[in-house]
Amino acid sequence: MDTGEPLSKPAAYRAAFEALVEQQPSALVSAVSQEGIFLPLPAGVQIDRTRVLHARSALDLVVAEDRQVVIDGWFRVREAGGARIVVHLASAPEETAQMHFFDLQSELGAFFVVLIPPAGVDGNVRPDQAEGLTSRVTWTKKSDNALFVEIDPGLEKILGWAPADLVGERALNYIHPDDEELAIDNWMTMLAAGGDGQRVRLRHLHKNGDYVWVEIANRNLLDDPDDPHVIAQMIDISDEMQMYEALREREQLLHRLAEALPSGLLHVRADGEVVYTNERLHEIVGVPRVARFEDQVRTVARDDWPRLEVAFARAMEGIDADLEVQLRLPGVADARLCHLSIRSLTEADGTVTAAIVSVSDVTEAALLREELRERAMFDSLTRCHNRAAAMQILEESLATPGDRLAVVFIDLDRFKAINDELGHAAGDELLVVAADRLRSVVRGDDVVGRIGGDEFLVVCPKVSGAEEAIDIAERVAAVMRREVELHVGQIDMRASVGVAWTTSDVVNADDLVARADAAMYESKRRGVGRPVAFAPALRRSDSIKLDDERALHHALERGDLVVHFQPIVRLDSGAPIGFESLVRWSRGSYGVAASEFIEMAEETGLIHELGTRVRTELVRNATEFRQRAGDAALWFANVSTQELQMPGIVDSVTETIDALGLPRESFVVEFRCNVEGEALDVVTRSLCDLAEAGLGLALDDFGTGAASPDLLRAVPLSWVKLASSFTTDVVDDPATARIVESLLGLSAQLAVTSIVKGVETEAQRSLLVDLGADLGQGHLFAAAAPLSTLLRMP
Repeated sequence: MDTGEPLSKPAAYRAAFEALVEQQPSALVSAVSQEGIFLPLPAGVQIDRTRVLHARSALDLVVAEDRQVVIDGWFRVREAGGARIVVHLASAPEETAQMHFFDLQSELGAFFVVLIPPAGVDGNVRPDQAEGLTSRVTWTKKSDNALFVEIDPGLEKILGWAPADLVGERALNYIHPDDEELAIDNWMTMLAAGGDGQRVRLRHLHKNGDYVWVEIANRNLLDDPDDPHVIAQMIDISDEMQMYEALREREQLLHRLAEALPSGLLHVRADGEVVYTNERLHEIVGVPRVARFEDQVRTVARDDWPRLEVAFARAMEGIDADLEVQLRLPGVADARLCHLSIRSLTEADGTVTAAIVSVSDVTEAALLREELRERAMFDSLTRCHNRAAAMQILEESLATPGDRLAVVFIDLDRFKAINDELGHAAGDELLVVAADRLRSVVRGDDVVGRIGGDEFLVVCPKVSGAEEAIDIAERVAAVMRREVELHVGQIDMRASVGVAWTTSDVVNADDLVARADAAMYESKRRGVGRPVAFAPALRRSDSIKLDDERALHHALERGDLVVHFQPIVRLDSGAPIGFESLVRWSRGSYGVAASEFIEMAEETGLIHELGTRVRTELVRNATEFRQRAGDAALWFANVSTQELQMPGIVDSVTETIDALGLPRESFVVEFRCNVEGEALDVVTRSLCDLAEAGLGLALDDFGTGAASPDLLRAVPLSWVKLASSFTTDVVDDPATARIVESLLGLSAQLAVTSIVKGVETEAQRSLLVDLGADLGQGHLFAAAAPLSTLLRMP
């Protein structure tokens, strides 16, 4: 069978189909259903009636020996979109004809077959003969538990059962007992995989009590909302199975398949005589056909021949073997790595008469495995071990009884500034120089790993004690204090270095690295460019911070963080126009300031989980109390600038809002501008995308911080909030009052609405109204509290 090269697009398949029909006036055509049954031509295909194929399926047009070729072509078109096969026609068995299959479901609503018979031969089946043909293709429809729900009437011609006999019956009851396990496995695989493709060959019960070989292709359409079912295409392959039996005895099938395989094949008798080799074998081993197995491979196997000889001898005892050998081909410098599978061939009485040797060239796969291993273990920039590999080596070294080891933790000072000022290329160049210098001063067995952006770890196995560990750290610190010549000029390189070594209380690799890390931070704090050895006092300060981080993580898991709300009101009347969500953490008998645990969440990577939790609670409250709060109420949620730099933050926020049914225009993202440079660019893009999605934007602490004119121009703000620090002094300090008045005027010129925070006294409220403020929030109106509490207040 020649399947040719499949076309790439449905339109291209249609063009090829139409060109073939036009250029081949003798071509015969039929539309084909998904079950392989011939259909009337659709209205969009204008072809003379004399050119229409008359049969139930393509199997009826060919000799019995070619039905498998047709089956293969049919499955090829379902998988690849197009196929061409060469067959012998039933009407002219001595002649060959071309049969083309096309998947035009998206173009014309069906598959198509085009038959091009040889000159002078009518490849069609006469209409008066069509009814007398034995059908080869049929179908059934089944439920998810394999009950027949609909039967093609044509099934009766193959299996003798009328549709009424089978509808409602369990399909497995009609399968040969020896094939039941195969049928169940195929059915379960089809249910798990979905879609096309689960083919199985088995014996199906005929109504007369015999079993008929059929090939079934189960297609999972259980996701169809209108008619969930499994469609099973069934092909009678009785003739084919008889043919296979004959071919097996003469080994003809083996030879045909062997030439199509990507592996080399040898059929070798027990005495070493070569019975058969395929062409691919000679392409792999590079030697011509010879009479004996030893002569075939010994010259190229060389050093691996003794292993191969033993494996072949064991195969002659009935023991299969798999091994990899190096083959050195004539005229080729590099050896090829090949995988050999040796399988015994036995007679019915168990006597081993021969073996089949399969040879696969796995050189490229081995090189790819090595490349992937390199990628998995090494940092591509510095060629140091990556974090995972370095930690694995450290864990393995710790597991070696009796060995003492040390780790040196290195952090490049001012690396971010160098990146920002000189560019990422200079930063990468500096990292490469640092890695080279580290490798130049460590011992031969030491491992240098890059474990972070500007962090390195040296694993030092088998150190004699603290003195040797400190000596290694001193050498590292010294080499990192030298000037570096980069392509942008000369710079001073500095690094903070910490060292720790194993003692009886070291728990694991993470514990040892954490000690070196704590020592490194102490080195950075001292700023003298000298290494610092770990001491327990360094761990105590770290432990306090670590305890806080763990407590925050557990608070998130247990739901200990609560969301309260503070109303935003009209200063003249006190009427609320919206609410700001504020998160609170009561840890034990005391509360933790929001600024502290939010900063901690940002440092530990918990900020997105915290932000998502708060936003979800806000939206849940807003939807639950919307009627009491008023449809026009606005809901303000603080979003960290670190969150605004995260990929997918816009989708995360909008999905939370949409999932609970809050109108997007009611939701206001409140943010502080505390970043600059590239980070500010990312934040600006996220804010613009949020505004584009229909959300309001509010700049917090307006008049303080790092809000740049560029941000004010680029971001479509709806609101600005004046910092509480202005409100505190507005009554007693005329200068502050003038600043507040100016900020209110600026916000008006920017066409954004201003909100004054921290209003706690009637005097502040009255003066702010006189200065032009419309909206505010603070304890004068209500402290932060559960929304249900606020909405009960008068």
